[in-house]
Amino acid sequence: MTFGSPGILWALAGLLPVILVQLRAYFKGRRDLAVLGRQWNRDAVQTLFLVKWFFSVLTFDLFVALSIFALSDVTWGERPVVEDRDNLDVVVALDISRSMLADDVEPSRLSRSLAVIRSVSRELPAARFALVAFKGEAVMLLPLTEDLNALEAVLDGVSPQLISTPGTDLERGLARAIDTFPAGTNAHHAILLISDGESLSGSPARAAITARSLGIPVLTIVAGTLDGATLSADDGSIITDDEGRPVISHAMPAVLEGIAESTLSVSVRLNDLEIVGVVVDNLLGHVERREASGFRLVPVSRYPLFIGAALIALALSLAIRIIRWQDMF
Repeated sequence: MTFGSPGILWALAGLLPVILVQLRAYFKGRRDLAVLGRQWNRDAVQTLFLVKWFFSVLTFDLFVALSIFALSDVTWGERPVVEDRDNLDVVVALDISRSMLADDVEPSRLSRSLAVIRSVSRELPAARFALVAFKGEAVMLLPLTEDLNALEAVLDGVSPQLISTPGTDLERGLARAIDTFPAGTNAHHAILLISDGESLSGSPARAAITARSLGIPVLTIVAGTLDGATLSADDGSIITDDEGRPVISHAMPAVLEGIAESTLSVSVRLNDLEIVGVVVDNLLGHVERREASGFRLVPVSRYPLFIGAALIALALSLAIRIIRWQDMF
């Protein structure tokens, strides 16, 4: 079971104050009945009140919980979808945050990444490429095109200064890459995500679930090493923390490996000498597997089940409050 919007599940915590309010209303109702019940069978009235309160509250709270699960986009299981595609469209999502200037991969993470993009595009001349750059925000620098000269020209101007928003948001970068694919085409889609994995905001896993549901593999490239490297300011000085210690940027392969794995793809290291061949083989491999199988598997969204169950619970809660039960006790 997975959740497309797991953050919504935090709303379940809101049930606690709701239950406290419901308990307060119950005890107030008991006190009122204690006054009015002198004219009736007090025990029977209080038993009826307790039973109706318990089941109406239970079904209402169940309605709220099921609605929250529906909004979180619950999925489990997979179903086959027929494939009818040709050619290959690749969107490159490139991290251009300051940490990509670290030199633990020579000459720097960013420079090496740009060189790999150029080499991969030359090895796949029949494919179309697009380029998305991201930091705290994400922008499309180049739409899908077969013009490798246009791609080269855009790559020449890539630097962290292209985006002013600080930080790194892998979710925004991946989401923008997904949106870059045009609707109504029959080309195979793939995303090449290049980053050091330092995601300071957003939920990369959520965007990865979206990519998988659309049948888009995300091949990730880990830019940097576990040992990391210091970062330099614009004036060339080493960036330090509040205590004067040099800030070291470390690659976080687990984040990128998780994205690749969840979209049925692979993750490779930027400092791998055979990286270009590995990337090209994997991109072509996705195409070959799709053409051989004739279908792809996509997660099955189960939110209609939760919506239906929530509506039934709400109807029961209302019915319990409305229907007269005095003859049952």
